[in-house]
Amino acid sequence: EAVSKEDWPNPIQAVTNSASFKIGPISPGELISVWGTALAKDTAAATAVPLPKELGKVRLTINAESAPLYFVSPGLINVQVPASIPPGNFAQIDIWSNGLYSEPFEVTTSKTSAAFFRYNNEAIVTLAHGPNAGQLVNIGNPAQSPAGNSCEFCYISLWATGLGLTNPPVPSGESPPGSTLARVIASLAVEIGGKKAEIQFAGLHPYYPGLYQINVKTPSGLNGRQTGKLIVENAEVDNFTVYTVSQ
Repeated sequence: EAVSKEDWPNPIQAVTNSASFKIGPISPGELISVWGTALAKDTAAATAVPLPKELGKVRLTINAESAPLYFVSPGLINVQVPASIPPGNFAQIDIWSNGLYSEPFEVTTSKTSAAFFRYNNEAIVTLAHGPNAGQLVNIGNPAQSPAGNSCEFCYISLWATGLGLTNPPVPSGESPPGSTLARVIASLAVEIGGKKAEIQFAGLHPYYPGLYQINVKTPSGLNGRQTGKLIVENAEVDNFTVYTVSQ
């Protein structure tokens, strides 16, 4: 039997971007982390795509729409924002957990809310092509990287969430169908070392809902540790580091 909201007051304490862990507006398709107390009785993780909308006897809705779940635990729920959530407004988050209904938690919404996934406080940058594809470019001393990881004209991949809707649209919790490339609609630019970098692809990863991949060709004439910037809709939203060497 369901218990009234009054019996489970204010279980949600904060909602953050799952990459930056910063509080801010949520956007369609973004991966968010919901923090609180007694959100679930047990820990459970999704094992397949499409992502489930009930996991470990937990459901989460945003504006009354069930959201796809990656992970649930007593203190944290990782979830993807439904693509239908309208930007520039407010949204209400509710949780049903083992028969309990939470007090609603209100957040603001936006078209995008981009942030890079990080490791040891550095945005993750990997090689996009070649025998070392997928290996880190920017973590630690570049001398420790595989041959070719610090170079001119490297093709690198940046990993983010919160880049908004795509063309073609992809339902939340699902992967792009077949070999279809779901490209970001929002205006994007990447700069490395103060130079504009060529974006070859910016869109959803083919296997992981809510994960965006940005493939970039590094500019020529750079040498050493460089700072890169991600610019979305003409505003700088995040940065990264990459090692380059002019050959």
